[in-house]
Amino acid sequence: MFDALCFHFMSEAHSPLPKSVELQHGVLRFHSQKREGELDLLLSKRFGRQYDDYRHSWNSTTRLTENKYPLHLDFELNDSCNQACIMCPRNSRTHKNNGYSLGTKASFDISDFNRIIEEGSRYGLRSINLGAYAEPLTHPQFFEFVSLASRHGIIDIRMITNGILLNPSTSEALLDSAITNIFISIDAATKETYSSIRGGGYDQLIQNIDYLLKRRESRSQSIPFVRVSFVHMNSNKHELSDFLEQWQERVDFIDVQPGEDLSINPFSGFLQGNEQRITCISPWQRLSILSNGDIIPCCSFYGRYLPIGNINTTTIYDAWHGESMQIVRKNLLENASDVCNTCQSSSLL
Repeated sequence: MFDALCFHFMSEAHSPLPKSVELQHGVLRFHSQKREGELDLLLSKRFGRQYDDYRHSWNSTTRLTENKYPLHLDFELNDSCNQACIMCPRNSRTHKNNGYSLGTKASFDISDFNRIIEEGSRYGLRSINLGAYAEPLTHPQFFEFVSLASRHGIIDIRMITNGILLNPSTSEALLDSAITNIFISIDAATKETYSSIRGGGYDQLIQNIDYLLKRRESRSQSIPFVRVSFVHMNSNKHELSDFLEQWQERVDFIDVQPGEDLSINPFSGFLQGNEQRITCISPWQRLSILSNGDIIPCCSFYGRYLPIGNINTTTIYDAWHGESMQIVRKNLLENASDVCNTCQSSSLL
């Protein structure tokens, strides 16, 4: 399935593609200025053995691995966003029948975050993402979260942003911070397509990215790495080659991922006749923590159907080793979970 997907993307491009293309967990990664090995080398030089051990554990994890603690935690800092993208469940026009609540405006409390990070540091946690499922820069204490994590030994601090709030002052603060990776979601090569998918703000977004990249260069910094992403859908696939050409000499990575129809009810019988796209190992590597405190076993919106605990009643360690998480893993291994099977199979391609 994915070999065909690679060919599909490459055959549609009418201009030369970047020199290296790699498929990672269902995402096509186009290497731009730097390769994965260069990123690892730079972070290894900065953080030493701690980083090397963390990446070795991540790369060697399988469905048979028993890590004593999640290698990575994703945090939803707030249950709100400043965009309503057509492919996102937060868009109530295109996703009317979610089996979970969204838009509650719940916000992660920094004291809860501190408790989780302190626990993680005792078990060697080295990697987090601030920006799961929503725009992290709308949280007024975003940079306090970053600083707190860094003080507790988190060395790979990532963020996913739509870039609308990435103004000059925010960019300067990011360049001064412990953030190692900035992932910017764009999904279009023109203002018109961007507007139809994500709404307004395209011109401001491009200005913001330009400023960030120029200031990173003028400050002679290699970190944070900058990745731009493109969710490949019928509404934008005609712009893929232009998108690649636009960014391949400017950013460190370009990710192209197949659009998923997250409005599919996992209990609707969708799976009949549908081929599995990916083999998921997320519940052996990571957990996500929502702004309401729910702990879910992966980084997908579908994980909200499978909460394994809440930070108000359990620790991350206990949730990781608990019965609910064991059931998630067992069902995934046996293809017995409607939720996981739907997540691994649904696509807009």
